[in-house]
Amino acid sequence: MQHRWLLLLLLMLLAGSSRQLGVGAWGTEISSSVSIFRTMELTDVEYIDGKMATRCEHMVDRAGQTGSTKLNFVVTQFFLDRNYDNIPDSYCHKPGSTDKCEPFTQDFIDAWTKAFIPCLEYAVKAGFDIAFTPHLDDGLASGVWRNAQLINPVAKYGGFSYTDIMLLPLAQAMAAVMTPRTRVWYALQGEMSAMVTAFPAEHQKLLPYIKQVILGSHPEWAPNVRLGVSTNYNKLCGMGACQNPSPAQKAAVQALYNAVDFVGLSSYPRFKNAVSDMEDATEIFNYEMLEFGIDIAKLTTEGGKELVFNEFGVGGGISPSGDQPARTSEQAAESPFFGVYGGYTRKTDPWRNSLPPNVLSDTRQYLETWYRAAALWLKRKGGPRWRVDHVFLWNLNSWDVQGVHMQSTNKEGSYRNEVVSAIIKSHNLALRGLGSIDNPGSYPTY
Repeated sequence: MQHRWLLLLLLMLLAGSSRQLGVGAWGTEISSSVSIFRTMELTDVEYIDGKMATRCEHMVDRAGQTGSTKLNFVVTQFFLDRNYDNIPDSYCHKPGSTDKCEPFTQDFIDAWTKAFIPCLEYAVKAGFDIAFTPHLDDGLASGVWRNAQLINPVAKYGGFSYTDIMLLPLAQAMAAVMTPRTRVWYALQGEMSAMVTAFPAEHQKLLPYIKQVILGSHPEWAPNVRLGVSTNYNKLCGMGACQNPSPAQKAAVQALYNAVDFVGLSSYPRFKNAVSDMEDATEIFNYEMLEFGIDIAKLTTEGGKELVFNEFGVGGGISPSGDQPARTSEQAAESPFFGVYGGYTRKTDPWRNSLPPNVLSDTRQYLETWYRAAALWLKRKGGPRWRVDHVFLWNLNSWDVQGVHMQSTNKEGSYRNEVVSAIIKSHNLALRGLGSIDNPGSYPTY
């Protein structure tokens, strides 16, 4: 009898250990993003949250409170398209708090890389696996969308290529802090579809090159480094879907997607009332990819590619201008890819976070239901048609429900929603075997 009790105790201890290690855990984490737009976010030290650190490090700390194990760095530089032909004339960077955009020099590129390394190392030492989603924004602030820019990633525009100013600095910084345990998901871009479909062969050639730069003298770490491309979920040719691509273009795009380790996209699903609505954006993406003869389900199952949402969330806006908040749940559901730009204000907060919890708000209730649905969906790794392997929130402006970005919180209030933050943290910890799924409120139907 004593041996039976000892055996039972041993089994209980083993079960507890397995749970703590997350053995057998199933599901997809809801990870956060740190967005870097200006060099000062890497260099200037500020006293915030009781600590002296750079803004980048402060954002890493805030992401560290979400229960996730992965962190996405969304690094933004800028293009100048003066004649609006969707081909950049040159690139520029913003060093300080103003909108002044300075031309690149090799000295600046070297200095920027050196400045980024401490924050990246800080994230790695905190235990995060690292994702990169590089962005280019309009340096003229004229409303030109990055998604339509026809950028050859290896061609020189104004003396420098996209590889020079973006891909190599990120890869070199990662190489400087890489460890045997760190996993990396490196997208060659984020939400810049036209450059992918217009220059697929150039992207394909970059994949092994960037991977080698990250690995440096450690080729044995290759299984931990994954390269991919990331587009918008629709308008894959810039301002619209690709219509009747030539056989040569189809073949080149197919070859690129067969060569990547993961397929990335910006996913802003129009959730209405069922968890399966979370596949809305993926369905549109798959429909447009079929024009190139690429079936995403087949690519991720038979092809062994991972599906990554480099951006994910709901913004609560109703206009691309970024200054018109939704006032009903129906409005918020119809355009999750629109939000409210800039720092937090009560007047333009679509989620009405400043209202007491006991005061009913249609849009706030929708936001919380949206994330309950997302957590339930990702607990099953997505589905029913497409498996989702990794998800990174768009932690910026009114999408930043965790309050990770520095602009999301000020004296007037915060875009951080405590209920949603608890839903995400509970979900992430449960997937790691560190807690149970204990989200407040009722779940929508699947």
